[in-house]
Amino acid sequence: MFEGIVLDIDDTLIRENKLHLDDLQYIKKLKNRGYKVVLATGRDIKKTMEIAKKLEITEPLILLQGALIYYNSNEVFETAMNKNITKDIVQWCVDNGLTPRLITKNGSYLFNNKDLSDNLFISEAVLQIEIDFKDNITKKDSFENNFKDRSDMMIRAHRESVVCMSIEIDKGLALRRIANERGWDLTKFISIGNFPSDIHLFDETGFNIVIENNKNLKNIKNIKNIQIISNDNISTLLDRVLSKVEVYEGVRYRKNLDFRIRTFGDNYYVLGKNTVQKVSKLMFDLWRSINGEVNILDSIRNLTIHYNIFDLLEGLEYLITKKIIEEN
Repeated sequence: MFEGIVLDIDDTLIRENKLHLDDLQYIKKLKNRGYKVVLATGRDIKKTMEIAKKLEITEPLILLQGALIYYNSNEVFETAMNKNITKDIVQWCVDNGLTPRLITKNGSYLFNNKDLSDNLFISEAVLQIEIDFKDNITKKDSFENNFKDRSDMMIRAHRESVVCMSIEIDKGLALRRIANERGWDLTKFISIGNFPSDIHLFDETGFNIVIENNKNLKNIKNIKNIQIISNDNISTLLDRVLSKVEVYEGVRYRKNLDFRIRTFGDNYYVLGKNTVQKVSKLMFDLWRSINGEVNILDSIRNLTIHYNIFDLLEGLEYLITKKIIEEN
């Protein structure tokens, strides 16, 4: 049912500045079992490569919120900021006595060239601009107000800093590009990250786990395919999902013709030999999805758009225990 895992790094894989040994070992085990593992992060190449090497990850890396895809040392795909907006931001910083950090595929540097006319700072594609306001916090609002109507950029505001990037990037778009290149079916991938910073990943993959950070979770109900919200470690979360699903890997089921599930008004009932039992709509939808002899995980995967996978697995257990469906 699942073929790949997409992992955010900060506050997801790494929490409290620590990569847990259990998580490292579990991800390596998944790789050895054939799962594709992709890191999708706001970090740059240098910081991400340290983690990728520990995890022995060989798939492309999604970096700088999707502005850079790193395939290997000789191959990258980058989405640069518009040169005009880059120049405007740098000019604003110079005028306001601030020193922006310009990030490129080869690293980052603080801009301190007083002469803007030579345009040396845009000779290399700029992927992000970071501005630190910790000593000039009153200017942060001024910056955001000055650039809020620009349609060629987006701003990620933090408490004492902002990060500027192209409007044309996000982690989800980068993941989709890789998937198209490699022929991956993203409905068979699990994304694990924060909400709302990884919302674009969640739009692409079929199953999603949110690491609870108590920020903006009130809006999470609008995302239909969020399956789990938890503060557990990655290894605990993935094992909870995969161990249950793998029980049914490759198993085919069919309906027991002695039973049927029917709807009467807003209620659903199992009708069988001297049996009438009330069940949920989920149970009805799961039973109805079995036509002929089917791999039950295909049915479950299609229904995860509407239902939590653990509710579906519990429903499946009920149907099996009551012999309403039978293993073929």
